[in-house]
Amino acid sequence: MGFERLVRVIQEKTSNYDTDIFMPIIEANYIRAISFTIADGQIPSNTGASYVIRRILRRAVRYGYSFLDFQTPFMHQLVGLLAMNNAKSISGKDAFTLYDTYGFPFDLTQLMAQEAGIMVDEAAFEKELQIQKKDRQMRRTKLETEDWEIIHPELDGKATQFIGYTDFESNASIVKIRKVVAKNQSFYQIVLDKTPFYARKSGRDSEIQKLESMVNAKIQAQIDLKEEQNIPIDEAKSRGVMALFGEKYGEFVRVITFDAAFSQELCGGTHVKNTGEIEYFKIISESSISAGVRRIEAITSQAVLEFYQGKEAQLEEIALAMKNPQKLLPAIQNLMQETAQQEIIKNIATQLRAKHDDVAIALVYEEKEKLKVAIAISDAVQSSKSLMANQIAKELGQAFNGGGGGRPSFSVVTLDISTSKEAFSKKWLELVQK
Repeated sequence: MGFERLVRVIQEKTSNYDTDIFMPIIEANYIRAISFTIADGQIPSNTGASYVIRRILRRAVRYGYSFLDFQTPFMHQLVGLLAMNNAKSISGKDAFTLYDTYGFPFDLTQLMAQEAGIMVDEAAFEKELQIQKKDRQMRRTKLETEDWEIIHPELDGKATQFIGYTDFESNASIVKIRKVVAKNQSFYQIVLDKTPFYARKSGRDSEIQKLESMVNAKIQAQIDLKEEQNIPIDEAKSRGVMALFGEKYGEFVRVITFDAAFSQELCGGTHVKNTGEIEYFKIISESSISAGVRRIEAITSQAVLEFYQGKEAQLEEIALAMKNPQKLLPAIQNLMQETAQQEIIKNIATQLRAKHDDVAIALVYEEKEKLKVAIAISDAVQSSKSLMANQIAKELGQAFNGGGGGRPSFSVVTLDISTSKEAFSKKWLELVQK
């Protein structure tokens, strides 16, 4: 008599397959077939493959009730047995999917896995969690911008005129506009030709100037130092004395006062005896260190004098480079506008040159009562006809009392303002067709 038959006799079963040797395997196979197919999306029903799943499920349930004397639902309890037989660990990614997609707490995943003798990769779960946090933060801060729609091309590239010193309201033209999406909200950015509104930086500069003026006024007031030793900390705090966040103070403190309505603080450091010793105060930088908190850096005394002397020397160098105009700021603004215009002309010429293989381009424009010509020559023309932009610029300058130069692919030449359209066109054709 074999082992299977002996077990059948001992357990008083009518079939070897009803014994404890085979039944766990049979039960697991039933639940394995049903669980895997349902997980793949095949729901039990009365047609096709779904009917097969339905029949297997019926046979398993009938067998449990008829031959195993089960009186309550039991199939769902075998899923845990199946999980234990088919998995030794739960990956961090799967645990995160349960948490993030289905809202199943990670600690419960750990608890249930521990009860089933299964390990959960906690380190990998934390890694997935950090990746999700970074992705969400990037999505919150990501700024999506559409291309600028130019409304007034003739104004594009020019600086917005600030009129807030004299006017509080004004009619203005929209130079360009674009749509911006941030934090799932849409809004529009516009550039105006003039505005009475302070730009954010200008407003902050105004605040800095006010702070400087207030401090310098206290310096000029020559306020004497008032020093108090061994003041109970509670008394000092009740007087509104400033204590630095993060500093540790003892039961008794030293209070430093320069005008009780202006500056009182707890401090163990050294101080001037009178504010007049500081002489001057100048803020040289400011920056953000946290939300709503800004840091300023300032210099005093002789360093302020040296700072302004350096600025004066820089202004003199700029004025000299600008040939000492009577009004320096308007001259710089004009130069900036001219530079912007030159950049636009250069971009147009470069784009045309890149778009066409066989082309010689001349863009003529007026600047400072002179004619300027931007010349762009494609590579193919340079090779086939030996035409060079810098050589053409040189010959045009000689012909029309001007001068200029650049590279073989792009050059700029200045011509006398009296140069006629007919004379220029004739010379241009002569140069490019020879």
